[in-house]
Amino acid sequence: MTQTASRYVRVLWELGISQDSAGDTLSIFEESPELKDVLCNPEIYLDKKDEIVDRIFPEDMRNFMKVLCRNSCVPSVEEIMSEYQIYANTHNRIVNATLTYVTPPNDEQMEGIKKFLLKTYDAQDVDLKECQDPSLVGGFILTVGDQEYDWSLRERMNALGKKLTGGED
Repeated sequence: MTQTASRYVRVLWELGISQDSAGDTLSIFEESPELKDVLCNPEIYLDKKDEIVDRIFPEDMRNFMKVLCRNSCVPSVEEIMSEYQIYANTHNRIVNATLTYVTPPNDEQMEGIKKFLLKTYDAQDVDLKECQDPSLVGGFILTVGDQEYDWSLRERMNALGKKLTGGED
């Protein structure tokens, strides 16, 4: 995370901005990429940008967005909002994880993964992002921060190949 994003993430937290508002703000930028160009454009006066902000963003985000415009930090808005979600989750004892798989797990498997995360990270809830990756061959990879639990067939085959060829374990 950049220093700029880190500063603004803490400001959002201290202001008590809801994760829903941060998520809505992120969605607005994802749905309208040209909005960032407008808010970053130095040829557009700040009062015009303020009008745009007041029309588009959740009420509790408006002043924050105006500050980003004034400080020329709008280019970092996606990073700030994404990092804020993670920061808020951490403070609320919600573990952020990514599950990468070939085929989606069934309900029972998903429940087991969530129980594992809750117990391992002493969390109250799980924010689990899912993504499909056929190159895993089978199984899945569970990533939490910089920790990775690799139960993929691709990794198992690589490990077996190393053992058979006398490579490192």
